[in-house]
Formats: sequence, structure tokens, C-alpha cells
Amino acid sequence: AKESDLNLYNVVSDGNIVLTAADMVQIGEPDEQGYAPYKSYSVKNAGDIGDYVISGQNVSIVASENIGEYGKNLTMIQDHLGNPDSRVFLEAYDSIYFDGRSNKVGEKLRIKQARTKGLGQIVLDLENETTIEDLIYGNTISVKQKGKDLIINDISMYGEHLDDDDSILPISEDARNAVGRKIILEAYDAYANGDGKSTITIKNADILGLGLKDENGNRLVDVKLVADNIVFESNAKSDITKEPIVFEVRGVSNADVASVVGNRTNYNYKDGNYAAENVNINLDTNANNNHGVIFNSLYADNANLTTNMTDLTIKDAYITNNATIINGNYNADGHNHVVVVDNNTRNLVPSDVQLFTQKTGNFNLSMDGSINITTNAPIVHYNPHILVNGYNSENSFTKLTLKENIIQQVAKDIYKNAVVPDVSLLKAIDVKLDTSNIIMTEIDNFNLSKDCNTIKDGQNI
Repeated sequence: AKESDLNLYNVVSDGNIVLTAADMVQIGEPDEQGYAPYKSYSVKNAGDIGDYVISGQNVSIVASENIGEYGKNLTMIQDHLGNPDSRVFLEAYDSIYFDGRSNKVGEKLRIKQARTKGLGQIVLDLENETTIEDLIYGNTISVKQKGKDLIINDISMYGEHLDDDDSILPISEDARNAVGRKIILEAYDAYANGDGKSTITIKNADILGLGLKDENGNRLVDVKLVADNIVFESNAKSDITKEPIVFEVRGVSNADVASVVGNRTNYNYKDGNYAAENVNINLDTNANNNHGVIFNSLYADNANLTTNMTDLTIKDAYITNNATIINGNYNADGHNHVVVVDNNTRNLVPSDVQLFTQKTGNFNLSMDGSINITTNAPIVHYNPHILVNGYNSENSFTKLTLKENIIQQVAKDIYKNAVVPDVSLLKAIDVKLDTSNIIMTEIDNFNLSKDCNTIKDGQNI
């Protein structure tokens, strides 16, 4: 289209399709900073809602304003025609609103690149399994997939690509200064009675914390991941904003599937939480980007969370089986601090802190660059070089068990033999006993939950 929007009703080809509305026409005089107003153009869906207006093998779409419109995505069917290398390319100066699927069930939609140059957003509503090579964004990415597997090789901010930009659209000041905003990635396995095995695989993502808050002062989420299985490799860019990165991680809910009018036979719903089956998140950064990470939620059967940032906070976690959580702080042995949740083996496992949450459910956890770790979860044991919930000689199963055994033995010595207890032994476990007034019934009924804030009544390991 020449100096016009491109309005599409039905575009079909068994080969390549190239669609452009890329003109930018100056419509006024430059301001004091030298910036002139421009008229830009969009590629729009002029068909009925729900219709697919493009069908082709290799499809390239470029717009100087938007691809699609908010509330009415541009829709496309990719017909591979036996060519495994067929791709879709999307570039808009402002925003992309796109709805795509392949023409055959079981065949993936393949997107070579989706790129915005200004402060617009990328919204992709995908019908079946999809592989995306590159997402380049200046504001917000939202990818919602009805199908099972979503693979994205790279997510990056547009400011990282100024030197290798060879597109026909100009580079604006907005683009030069663009930083990524929110990333929302969801895969539901809600297509043709899905069995609840969706997977999101992100091989690399540039992310950062914005520090935005709601009306109650709570930090808004920067990265939202929803799927049955999640693999997320990321590179923090928080030196730009100097704010922690806020995550939300969970499994697929009934409401998610309903939002895409899908079908699904099961949900991993436990104790009020929609849990993913397996979550693996690695958050890498350099020394200048060490501004922390916050998980507003982390719901999973099994989770591995690793970051080299020291400050790591999980506000609400639910772990069915096992989790390993590692931050960038180093213990006295020169290893990263490791917190383990083990609800299966019921044995001591190598870690700095071991938690048992099978009977207590949701918990929180906070780690930083010091020796201090805080949690409201039941503690099995912890490294003596670390303080958990401050200094306390009765805040883990192992410490309580040791103390109870010693108290029982001291009491028996006094009761049966009328001997003076080994005071040094009592000092070693931080117990002060009045040996002149020992009531055996209190000793015999020594309750592990009585003096420990972490372990609740009736919750035995």
C-alpha cells in the first residue's frame, strides 16, 4: 500500500506473500528538538472476526504503524506445503496483534521473527504448537498459545539490535531508548482435548524489573509463565532500571483454557494451587545487574531455580515433591547457598537449608547476601554457618530432636539417680533447667511444636 493502510479480506497463495504498509509521511514542521510529526500506516484485518484473512507458506508483513489492531488481530494460516523451512516474518513500528496457526493439526506454526521498534506491544494468539526464532520488543510481549509446545529461541530488547537493523523502517529515538517491559508466556494444551502436558521452552530471554506497583503498593509482575512444564533461561538487564525482577509462575487453570475456548481433560490442582509439573528457571546476570528477583508465586510439583543474584524472595510457593533453590550468595565452604524442599525421600539431603512442606502447603522464603535466610516453612536442618529466622536452637527438626533427647536423658538421671546433670551439656544446647523443680510429666510430654514457631501441632515428619 502506498501512503495508505492495507486492509485485508482474503489473501491466499501457495507460495510467498509480502504485505507492506511502510510509508511514513511528514505532516508537520519539526519541533525545537528536530522531531517532526509523521503519518504512519497499518496492515489491518478487514474480514469478519474469527476469519483467517491470510493463507500462505512464507509470509512477510511490515507496517509503519501496527500489524492488526487492538481487539482485532491480523489472522493467518501457514500452509507449509511440505516445506519445513517456511517462515513468518512480522515487523511493525508500533504494535503487533497477530493470530496464527498452521493448516494441519500436529504441524507447527513457524515464526522467524516478530519485531517492534517503538514502545508498542507484541500480542500473539497462537492456535497450535509454535516455534519462534526471535522476539524483539520495546514494550510488552504477550504470547498465549492454545496448543501444547511453545519454543522461543531468543527474546531481546530492541535497543540491543540498533547496529544490525537492516529493515525498511527508520530507527526512532523511542527505539534507541526502548527497554523491554512485561513478558507474558502461556501454553495451555487446550486443543482437541489436551491431556495437560503443555511445555514452554525459552532458550534465552533479556528481562528486567520495572519497579511498577499497583494501587496497594504491591510490585507488578514483570515475567509471567503459565504452562504444565517450564524451561526458562534468562539474562537480567536490571542495571537499566535498578529494580528487582518480579515473576509469577504456575500451572494451567480452568479459566486459562476457557479463555481460548479449549478442551482439556485434567488439571494439576492441589490445595488451592494450579501447579506446573516441572519448572526449571535459570536467571543469569553480571555484577552490575544484581538487583534481585522476587517470585510473587511459584507453584510446581518439582522446581529448580538458580540465579547468581544474591537477593531472592519467594512470597508464595507450593511444592508437591521437590525443589532446589540457589542464589548467588556463597557459604563458608565457598558454595552457593542451596535451599532444598524434600517432601519425598524424608532423609537429610546435602543443602544449606532443608525444608519439609508436605503437610503445611504454601510457604515463603527469603535469601540475601548475608548468612540470614527466613522462611515460614518447617525446617528439617540447616548449615551451622547460616542463621534461619534469626538465632534459635529450636527451629529445626534436627535441633529439636537433639535437644529433646538430651533433656530426656538429663531428667532421667535426676529422677532415677538423683545426680547433678552435666551443666555443660545443657549449655551446649542452650537450655536453662531449674534442677530443683523438675516435673517428670512435663518432660515426658515434651512437645516438638510447643517451643518452635516453625513446626505446627500434629505435623510430624
